[in-house]
Amino acid sequence: MTGRTAVVTGGASGIGRATAESLAGAGMTVVLADVDGEAAQKAAAALPGQGHQAVEIDVSDPGSLETLFGMLASAERDLAAVVNAAGIMTGGDTWPGSDLTRMHRVLAVNGGGALVSTTLAARYPLPGDRVVVNVGSAAGVRLLPPDPTYAFTKAGLLHFTRSVAAGASGLRVNIVVPGMVRTPLLETSGRDGVADWLAKRVAGPLLTPEQVAAPIHDLVVGNAHGVALSIELDPEDSSRVVVTELPA
Repeated sequence: MTGRTAVVTGGASGIGRATAESLAGAGMTVVLADVDGEAAQKAAAALPGQGHQAVEIDVSDPGSLETLFGMLASAERDLAAVVNAAGIMTGGDTWPGSDLTRMHRVLAVNGGGALVSTTLAARYPLPGDRVVVNVGSAAGVRLLPPDPTYAFTKAGLLHFTRSVAAGASGLRVNIVVPGMVRTPLLETSGRDGVADWLAKRVAGPLLTPEQVAAPIHDLVVGNAHGVALSIELDPEDSSRVVVTELPA
């Protein structure tokens, strides 16, 4: 993978940034795509190695993603990996009082962004093997009554990933399904910060972005295909991370 290109959406913070750091450390050239262009620039500048790039992009806009992948192809970049880490929560009032416009945006970012970028990775016009790793959530396999919109997107992303993997696109596709991770995303879960329904959980031990980035790294550099990895803290020992493959 040394010298090859990886695109990481949501690369300015959280799981995306930790993944970008890990892949850059392995010698890959990373393109950090994020709606916060300034934060992405700072994150790219801090990565080990050279040639990294920040691109301000809203993954809910298919045209923006087409422009990004077109730019990479025009520059004859050797695209090896796409990690879809961009994601948002609904925030504000719990469902059914959630803002309808925000609910629709959650669908567009969490679901649409990954769907479009995975499709564009499969269509990438230059030769070479490549892999997509989608970042799901345990909310996609558990009930989340306060924010079912978020759960809907993550459940859909899991099934989308498995459906793509079952096809014959020539693209390796995998997904990680982490439990709760201590990222800036949690600060958007309520009206003014962490939601009341999450406060008790957030006060306890949570996964770190780096603990999620490590299995993502392994899925990128390895040969796995069609794999869904659950990532959780051991309930008996929170210093231990348990990574298991979800049954089909």
